[in-house]
Parts: sequence; C-alpha cells; structure tokens
Amino acid sequence: MAVSNTIDLLAQIKDSRPSGLIDIVRSLFPELTKREAETLYWLSTGVHVSEAAVVMRISTETANTHVKKCKFKLNMESNTDLRLIYQNRLVNLQLSCLLSIPNPGIITGYK
Repeated sequence: MAVSNTIDLLAQIKDSRPSGLIDIVRSLFPELTKREAETLYWLSTGVHVSEAAVVMRISTETANTHVKKCKFKLNMESNTDLRLIYQNRLVNLQLSCLLSIPNPGIITGYK
C-alpha cells in the first residue's frame, strides 16, 4: 500500500510541477538532452533514481543510464556532485535575475 501511495504522491508532484521547468533546466545545462535534464531535476529534488523513473514513466535502468550520462557530460563523479552543480547553476540564475545580469555565466567557482 505504501508503494502505491508513493507512486500517487510522485505523480501528483509531477502534475503540479511548473510548466516549462524542464526547459529552464535545459537552458542551465545545454549539454544534456531533455530526458537527462528531467532526470537531473528529479535527482536534485532529493528523490531516488527509482522514484524519478516512476514519475518519468521509464525503467529504473533507463533512469540510471540518464544519470550516468549526466555525470559523464558534466564531468561529475557522484549523484551528490550532480545535485551540487544543479543547485549552483540554479542559484546563479536566481542571482542574475535579482541583480539583472544579462548573461551571468557561472558566478561562483563550482563549474
């Protein structure tokens, strides 16, 4: 019963996700495909890869492949590294919006 509740909750989260969010993630990570960017987004929210797979309606193996490709393309070694670079680029985007910097690039030193 807990599994179906988790699946229902994850589906609800996906349905409530702001439209266009994955496009924003793709703009932060142009080197990633749309599915890799979506996997990175879910990973960065703290869900396990298998939970991201359920939300994305793909197999866990496929989700793991997306994570591996993200690590390779972003030159990261772990899921924690992926979460950190995601948070770093997101904060840079937020800062650039607040400070009205047209093309912020990477403000801090973590890639």
